[in-house]
Amino acid sequence: MKIKSALVTQISGSVGGFTGSHNRGGLYLRARTIPTDPSSTAQQNQRANLAARSQEWRVLTQAQRDAWNAYATTVAMQDTLGDPIVPTGFEMYVTGNTLKIQAGGSVVSAGPGGTGLTPLGAISLSNISGGSNNFDIGFDNTVDWATAAGGHLLVFAGQGRSPGIAYYRSPFRFADVVDGAATPPTSPATVVNPFTFNVGERLFVRVRAVDAQGRSSAEMILSGIAGL
Repeated sequence: MKIKSALVTQISGSVGGFTGSHNRGGLYLRARTIPTDPSSTAQQNQRANLAARSQEWRVLTQAQRDAWNAYATTVAMQDTLGDPIVPTGFEMYVTGNTLKIQAGGSVVSAGPGGTGLTPLGAISLSNISGGSNNFDIGFDNTVDWATAAGGHLLVFAGQGRSPGIAYYRSPFRFADVVDGAATPPTSPATVVNPFTFNVGERLFVRVRAVDAQGRSSAEMILSGIAGL
């Protein structure tokens, strides 16, 4: 649980049966939710992915760890309350390489030569079809992840929700990946949602990129109403 100020002006995390969060209307508390499938195959695979990346960090050379630590100092990030934080090299190594493995790529041991998060580029969501259970993701194919082999755009999709729902936290499930190449991929890409959704429901989609150097991007969440 994370609380900030003289009384309570910022709150994030969970304690007891409640979770603190915030939206455009301000701070609020809600009942803590328990995942319906905490031991699903997808979640077990992701936990194994994270554990493997953590173990790899220990066997990197000191020069490789130093390079990741130096790279991490160039990354500007924010915590859940919007305060600036500086990540560690370990965190950036695990984040970037977890995404690369999930995308079907290879681990990058050497520290990135670039600085900061890799650009995600402009992303759009369109042609959401409740009839065929798919949607199109438009993307900028001139940014780093798209213009070299080893870069990837990962797409995660959520369950259909009431059209009046404005915020969606989970579950998101890995749906597809768009691979970068010397000849960049063509936008948009059609993605099949692993969750079934219906016409008239609101669909939430999360995207995140990782480039050939192992630099991860910020994430973006988009939503739209499903048609036929």
